[in-house]
Amino acid sequence: MQRADEVHGLLVEALRAGVRDGSIRASLTDADAVATVLWGFMHGIIQIAATKGALLERRGVTSDTLFQQALELALQAISPLASA
Repeated sequence: MQRADEVHGLLVEALRAGVRDGSIRASLTDADAVATVLWGFMHGIIQIAATKGALLERRGVTSDTLFQQALELALQAISPLASA
């Protein structure tokens, strides 16, 4: 639990630093909530890849593609360009 809290804290600080330096959109004011949402989003993607890999493959979607698309969506969501 301590390690999970440490990792969460690092992500929160990274988000805050990104807001300060302009690499993350300023409207994301609750870094703790955003970090939790990002964790939940990626946790869900990992679960789908782990439990539905065969179904994804039949649809022509590899786990790597799934991860890449998820990361792209997450990055777009926090991008300063997202609020433009």
